[in-house]
Amino acid sequence: MSLDPNKTINRQRLGRVSVAMVMRIFSPKGGLELYAHRLVEGLLERGCQVTIFCEEHLSTFTHPYLSVVQLETPARVIKKRERLAYYFREFSRLVQEHGPFDIINSQQVCIEKVDVAHFHNPSVARMSRNGKWWERWINRFKLQVVPSYKERNKYDRLLASRARLLVFPSNISKDDFERTYDLLSFRNSASHLVAYPGVDSLGHDISSGEDSSPTGKETEAPINFLFVGKGYRKKGLDVLLSACQILARKGYAFTLSIAGLRAKPLDRIRLNVLGLTKQVKYLDFQNDMTSLYLNAQAIVFPSRIDAFGMAPLEAMRYGVVPIVSRASGVSEILTHRKDALILEDHLNPKKLAGLMSSLLENHETNAALSRQARLTAANYRWERMVDSVLKAHAMILQTASDTEPNKLELYRI
Repeated sequence: MSLDPNKTINRQRLGRVSVAMVMRIFSPKGGLELYAHRLVEGLLERGCQVTIFCEEHLSTFTHPYLSVVQLETPARVIKKRERLAYYFREFSRLVQEHGPFDIINSQQVCIEKVDVAHFHNPSVARMSRNGKWWERWINRFKLQVVPSYKERNKYDRLLASRARLLVFPSNISKDDFERTYDLLSFRNSASHLVAYPGVDSLGHDISSGEDSSPTGKETEAPINFLFVGKGYRKKGLDVLLSACQILARKGYAFTLSIAGLRAKPLDRIRLNVLGLTKQVKYLDFQNDMTSLYLNAQAIVFPSRIDAFGMAPLEAMRYGVVPIVSRASGVSEILTHRKDALILEDHLNPKKLAGLMSSLLENHETNAALSRQARLTAANYRWERMVDSVLKAHAMILQTASDTEPNKLELYRI
C-alpha cells in the first residue's frame, strides 16, 4: 500500500488514529522537549487524536483532540536511582488504563508496551568511546558501580529491545545505540529510522538566499562566537576555552558568549588563568535566544556526545556560521566549508582554534558560509520530521490485524 501523510481528507467522516505519547516533560522549550512538542502539534494537524502522558505539563498549547494525563505527585521523594523504575511502573499503568491506542509512542521513557520509541539522548556508553582517556575510564567505572547509570543503561536497553520501531535524530545516534546494545544481532535494521529535527520558519524568506536579517554577518567588527549548552565537558566547552586561549595569545580580537551556564567561582578562576576575562562572558539561561543569534557571527559546538544538537541548526536560520564537531549528530546534515566548519577531532583545541581563526581572518569566507547556512536551515522543517514519524506509524498500522480500514485511509494516497 502506498501511503501519504500529507493527504487532505474529511476528518469528520473517517476515524482518527489514536496516539499515546509518553514523555517526562511536555514543553515547547529545550531540545528533546521541543522535538516532542512539535511532533504532537504535527500529529494533531494531520488528524490524529493524541493523549500525552507526562510528569510535568509546562505547555499552554491546546487542541480539541489533545488530552494530557499527568503522573500524580508521589507520596515520597523518588531517589534518582529509583526514578526510571517508577516511570516504567506508573506510565505503563496509566497508558493501559486510558487505552487502547492505535500507536504508543515513547520519548525515551521505557514502559511495558511501546510501538515507536524515540531516542534523543546518547547512550550511557558513548562517553566511554568519545571522551578523553580518563573520561572514558571514569564513565566505564560509573556504568559498573553507580546505580543511576546502571538503571539508565538497563531501561534504555529494554526500550530499544521491546519497541517495534526505533526513531533516532541522526545516524550517529542510531549507530551509537546499535553498537552499545548490539541491536542488529536480534533486530532488523529496517526497524531503525532517522527523523532529523527541524526549525521554525522566520518571518522572511530565507530559502531565497537573501540576507534579510537585521544584522549583517559580513561585518568587519571582531567576531562574536556563541556557545549554547550546559555541559562543560560533554558539550566541549573545555576544548572551546582552550581554543580561545590559543586565539587570544596570537592576538586575535573576538568575543565568546556562553548561554546556558552561570559563571561560578571556579569558572571565573579558570578565565583568569586562561587570560580570557575580557573575551568571554557567561550569560546564564536565556529565554530570548533570538537576540543572541542576531548578535553572533558563529556558533561553536564541539560536543563529544550529542545525538543531534538543536542550537546550531536554530542559529543557522539567522545566518550564524556553525562550527561543529564530527561527533555531533548535526554534523551529518552539514558540509565542511560549504555551510559549516566541521571539527574532525573534537578533543583537539588547536584544530578548533584553526577553524575559528579562518573566520577571523577571512570575512568573505564568513559571509559565504553564512548565506549557505540559511539555505541549509530552510530545508529542515518540523513538517519533515513529522512525515518521517508518520511513515513509522503507517508501518505499525499496516501490520496490525485489528486496525480499522478507515484509519489507514489517513495515510493513503
